[in-house]
Amino acid sequence: MNYKKFLKTLRPVKWGELGCEPFEDYKERVCRLLPNWPEGPLQDWLYRHHPDAVNHYGWLRFDRMVFQKDSWSTEQIYNQVGSHIMDGIEGMGAKIYSSTEWETTRLMRYFLENGTWPVPIILLDNRKNIVDPWGDHYGQPYHLLEGHLRLGYFRNIYRRDYEKLKDVHELWIVTIDQNDTARV
Repeated sequence: MNYKKFLKTLRPVKWGELGCEPFEDYKERVCRLLPNWPEGPLQDWLYRHHPDAVNHYGWLRFDRMVFQKDSWSTEQIYNQVGSHIMDGIEGMGAKIYSSTEWETTRLMRYFLENGTWPVPIILLDNRKNIVDPWGDHYGQPYHLLEGHLRLGYFRNIYRRDYEKLKDVHELWIVTIDQNDTARV
């Protein structure tokens, strides 16, 4: 099967429509195609953000992605996670302090009450300086794949109320397996 057709098989059935394929059905179908994907990233990134994930990062070869769950210090996240759209991430995250009480979201409240995110962000190990097909240099040494709003809140809290953040935070690290046997 060619890779473009493979990417189409990863789309949730009836995506964006009433009666969209429930995650449990999606997981059962797609886990056979992506055996290296843990449930968290499969649900929180590929299923929930399907069009964006595929359009922005499908070229990295989802079938070759290997995930490792890790815990990083607040300092390590602030200093080592980047993105080619960091200004936008910072701007989105600023809302954590500029929202009125009725505009405050469940994610904002969770962050302010718990000092971390409810779901780990997903990072690409980019110590080899990957450049996307459109010429954008990815953040180094780690590039944010999923969790833009969460990282924005994190960075804004870091600068304003550092003591509110936990010392460590869970995240996923993605590496790309270059083994030719992984071809679809």
